[in-house]
Amino acid sequence: MPEEKRHPTALEKQRLYNTYAGAYEERTKGYTSFLAPDYERFLSLLSGKRILDLGCGPGRDSAIFAARGYRPLCVDLSEEMLKCCRARGLRTLQMNIECLELPEESFHGAWSYTSLDRKSTRLNSSHANISYA
Repeated sequence: MPEEKRHPTALEKQRLYNTYAGAYEERTKGYTSFLAPDYERFLSLLSGKRILDLGCGPGRDSAIFAARGYRPLCVDLSEEMLKCCRARGLRTLQMNIECLELPEESFHGAWSYTSLDRKSTRLNSSHANISYA
C-alpha cells in the first residue's frame, strides 16, 4: 500500500518561504507579461478598488494593481515575503491564508496566483465582504 503524501505544516512553509523569498522574487520578475491577460480580466470584474492578495509572495501582482490605482492588501505567512512587499510601498498583513481572520474591511475582489489551488481556504471573518471575481 503506497504511503500517503504528507503536506508541509504552516511552520514548515513559513520557514521555506522566509529562506527563499529573495530568490523567488528574482525568479518570477518576468511573470507579469505572462499574467497580463489574467490581470486585465480580474480587474475588469471589480466594482471597486480594494483587493485582497492571498499568498502575495513578494508583491509582484499587487505592485501592478497599485500602479493602476487599486488598493491591494498583501497577505502572506512569510515575513520575508512581506518585507519585499513593504519595500514596494504595499500594505501587508502577516497571516496564514488557510485560517483567515480579516480586519473590518470590505474587499472588492480576492486575487491569488497560486496559493488557493493547494488547499481549500476557510474565510473566518464575519467582517469581510469578499467577492470572487
